[in-house]
Amino acid sequence: MCCSSPFRSARCCFFTYWNTRRTLDAQTDQIIEAEITGLNEQYQRLGIRGLDESVMNRSLHPGQALYILADARHRVLAGNLDSWPPSRPIRAILSNSTMSGG
Repeated sequence: MCCSSPFRSARCCFFTYWNTRRTLDAQTDQIIEAEITGLNEQYQRLGIRGLDESVMNRSLHPGQALYILADARHRVLAGNLDSWPPSRPIRAILSNSTMSGG
């Protein structure tokens, strides 16, 4: 049996936790990448106004995700955050440097 002793139980629990967390992190990364791709496509096709509308539409559903569209001075243009976060986020941020055209 996998978890017959306290040491094995701890090892088994740690492995289960680690594997679950790794899977959830990978899924979260995929979701974020899909969001970035979708928003970038909106920007490419419709420019800043289309991106603004898309961010507003996506941010209407509370609890789903956090969105912020800001200018170069971090002034909020659209989204469900009132201001730019105080520290730089770890995950990718959509910015003019990651979008071409529009």
